[in-house]
Amino acid sequence: ANTARVNVMPVPQPAREGEGLEDLIARRFDQLSEDPMFPDQVSPDDFQLRAVLDFLGPVEGRTILDVGCAKGRFCRALAAHSARMTGIDPSERFIEAAVNLGGAEYRVGSATALPFPDCSFEGLFSIEVMEHVPETAAALAELARVLKPGGRALVIDKNIWSLSNQWLVPNMLLRWLSESRNRWMYPKDFPFREIWFSPRRFQAAMARYFESVDVHYLQRPVNYRRMYWRGAIFRRLPFLNYDVAWVGRKAPSPGKET
Repeated sequence: ANTARVNVMPVPQPAREGEGLEDLIARRFDQLSEDPMFPDQVSPDDFQLRAVLDFLGPVEGRTILDVGCAKGRFCRALAAHSARMTGIDPSERFIEAAVNLGGAEYRVGSATALPFPDCSFEGLFSIEVMEHVPETAAALAELARVLKPGGRALVIDKNIWSLSNQWLVPNMLLRWLSESRNRWMYPKDFPFREIWFSPRRFQAAMARYFESVDVHYLQRPVNYRRMYWRGAIFRRLPFLNYDVAWVGRKAPSPGKET
């Protein structure tokens, strides 16, 4: 999944009887499934796709899971590199679109209850998805469970301490202003808010389930020709960047090396 500031959002549908918070969030994505912020293709030079290929290592012939695959754009991009892809998303409309577009096996399901046996995948990734999961710890436990020993899990998400590369003010402030005007993913009266993460705290949360966790700050491609000094700020102070990549390694089986 991927979210951004947009024009005034449609009003969410009311909750149904017996519906939980994850169900409400999934239906919110169903409602927005045709919005341009959820494309069905990804550019070969996309910075997040480059991060997936860099941090997961060679993907040819490997079983890879995309947790929160939306319409499957990253699945198809990695399938083009001969990865054996599976995508999962709680939004039925996203999965319907992904199946029609092909490139992988797709399932409807939750990050907190992945419908796969233990040690099913050699690698996995989740891009701008954990921010929409109410129970972060449960999701991280599931990522570790379905990953094979020695495998890598990549999570890319929002940095709560980041600055806007356009205005050099906290992104959390800009988000709050957009939310107050109903120009964000969730309206003011929705019972959930995106969860942005402290890089070190999220690293510690992942470390409960993975042998090691590395933190990488990703710099979005921006044209700084007129204001070169802005680009220099984010290069010299990478912890101010909006996007963070956490790479967790699952301990190898006894007697085996990664």
